[in-house]
Formats: sequence, structure tokens, C-alpha cells
Amino acid sequence: MNRPAPLYGKKKPTLGTIAANIFCVLAACLLVLLSVNAYLNRRYTPFIVVGSSMQKTFEGGDCLYTDSRKTAVRGDVVIINVTPYPNKYHPNGEDEYFIIKRLIAVEGDSVYCKDGVVYLKKSGEEQFSALNEPYIYTYMSVWQKDFGGVLGGAPNEVKKDERGLYGTLDYDSEGNVVPVTVGKGEIFFLGDHRDNSTDARDVGCLKKTDIVSVVPEWAIEWKWYSTGLENFREKILSAFGL
Repeated sequence: MNRPAPLYGKKKPTLGTIAANIFCVLAACLLVLLSVNAYLNRRYTPFIVVGSSMQKTFEGGDCLYTDSRKTAVRGDVVIINVTPYPNKYHPNGEDEYFIIKRLIAVEGDSVYCKDGVVYLKKSGEEQFSALNEPYIYTYMSVWQKDFGGVLGGAPNEVKKDERGLYGTLDYDSEGNVVPVTVGKGEIFFLGDHRDNSTDARDVGCLKKTDIVSVVPEWAIEWKWYSTGLENFREKILSAFGL
């Protein structure tokens, strides 16, 4: 039995229809990205990394989302306001000057580095423990320089030689390394690129209240997204002469 032919045959999509569909999908994706970006910019503070002191964790030009509501704990990557310390950090005429470092020790902690390993004794503990730091970067895999406190000196002072450089250790009468002990309300911080960072080894401990925000772990893992989105935004603004 013959079946009746359909009144209208199945139309093949035209190039114009395909292009329109592609445009709609791209527009929807862009709208989602802009909506996510708007939410993140309201909830978090964007920060662009300058310099190489946090390699290999971050590169110069990376854009990160930071959380000003989060309380910093040991091991966190933090943003520190060093504007009040022009004698320690040189802001090059900028009204505000911020650095990004890793928080190593807080009030009451003791810390030193020997043979490339950082040892930390937390406040209230009896023993030093070696820190597991898979994130650090040293040039040509050379050990990071030793640092410690000054025998008979200020407990929160890093020992320096006659040239003003750290790298030597003092030992007590029992042969133990003299550590740096973090003072009340202070922090001890280091850059992940230990060979190329101006940090607490050079300028000493700063105040905990100088920390303005924390980089959440998810923001570190998703730095490719925030950086890519920021680069895309800048290209759009540049295209429109903004």
C-alpha cells in the first residue's frame, strides 16, 4: 500500500540558520560568564600579581579572587598592605602598595630554616616540625638560604651578616638553632620563590592587621579562569577604546 507523501519535505538548514544558532549559543555563554564574573567581583576582591616572588604558584599578570572576609591561617596565601612601611617596601609613588606572600607563622610561633627546610614550632607546642612545602620554587633547585634568629638579640629579628644579608645561623649552648619568634600581633611570611622574594627574612615581621585578604584554595586552582576572563575583558574594553 502506497503511503501519501508529506506535504512539506524536511528542509535542510541554511548557513544563515546555522550562523544564527551559533551566535545564540555564544551569546548565552557570554551572558553566563559575565553573570558569574559580576557575582565574583561583588563577593571577592580581584588582585593582579606583579613580579615573580610567588612562582611557581603564580606568575606575574595572574588575576586572582581574594576574600577579605576570611581569617588567615598558617599556609594561606595572603595579600598584605605594606603602604605604612615605605622604608621597607618602595611603592614607586603609588598611594597604596600591596604584596602577595604565604603566611608561615603567627603570634607566639618560632621558625627557622636549615639546609633548605623550614622548621616551625607553633605557639604552645614543644617540638619543631619540618614544613611540607611542595609549592616552593628555588632557582636550579638549589636549597633556599638558611635563616634564623639572633643569639641574645631581639627574638623576632632575622640574623644578618655585615652586608645586611641573611643566610647564617646562630646556635645556643645546647647546639640548637636560634629561631625567630613571632611577636604579639605579628606575622612571619615568605614568598614561594624563595630566591627572589623580599619578605620577613629581609624586612622582619609585620602586623597581622596588615593582611587585607586571603586567596582561597579554589581561587588558586581556578586562576586560569580568572586570568583568562580578565584578559578577555581588557581586550573588549580596548576594542571599544575604553
